[in-house]
Amino acid sequence: MVIKILVVFAGLSIYSCLALAECTLNESLQEERPYKLNISEGECKFVRYGGGRTVSMHVKYPDMKVVYPRVINDSVVPIYLVYVSKEFNQNAVFEGKKPLGVRDGIEIYEGGSSVLRRFVGRNGNPVTVSDGQYTRVADHLFSKEINISYQYTLKHENLKEMDDFVFDFVNKITE
Repeated sequence: MVIKILVVFAGLSIYSCLALAECTLNESLQEERPYKLNISEGECKFVRYGGGRTVSMHVKYPDMKVVYPRVINDSVVPIYLVYVSKEFNQNAVFEGKKPLGVRDGIEIYEGGSSVLRRFVGRNGNPVTVSDGQYTRVADHLFSKEINISYQYTLKHENLKEMDDFVFDFVNKITE
């Protein structure tokens, strides 16, 4: 009985260590600031980083698990963490434009061949969303250094709910 309990305890200890593992991504050993994500080793192998300023991953919705990259469907959200300079201005595309209307706190703009939407995200930073033929592409200024770009199917109609999902996921893995 004691041996079984020790085996279970050891298994749980190993599992909890894996769950709390840090995924470190760096271009070279000399890189000043490697990118660190708080995800399991199993999820880390699905993160794509080829050097530079962008880290990409596919996240299962609503489970918040990093999964093997695949075609976008209702349960997969590709997320790109783009490290930006302090001068980055996500609102530049809206400068000099007036919204066509506002609905539920979401400003609506004409954006060439599509409609652009803008609202304030949970962290007080801007979020922009544009519709494509089959998907929506969104950008959320997560922090002074990170812009989140993500994509999801048109089936998900609640823009703020999808943004909250992505924001919560990125907040969880970058704490």
